[in-house]
Amino acid sequence: MRLLSCFFYKKIGIWAGVFGKDDIAADYWIRAAELESTAQGSATSLITAANHLTIAKKLPESEAVLRRSIDIDNTQAPAWFNLGFLIQKRNAHD
Repeated sequence: MRLLSCFFYKKIGIWAGVFGKDDIAADYWIRAAELESTAQGSATSLITAANHLTIAKKLPESEAVLRRSIDIDNTQAPAWFNLGFLIQKRNAHD
């Protein structure tokens, strides 16, 4: 049941993103991350959630999700890259 729920959360997240509902998409990707069976899968789902939060212009929330992803699996290069991008963007506006 847990694996099936994770699968459906990801599908809802994908479709929400397709229809431009990035807040909803991020929420479902975070839910999927909580049900993932591996650290790598969980981190990857969180990276996807952070991308949707960035699109929705929720940069502080996106940064927090990326940091959570790195805490789970610090070998995920996309998480580090996106985190660096967000920090650079934040510093450019200060």
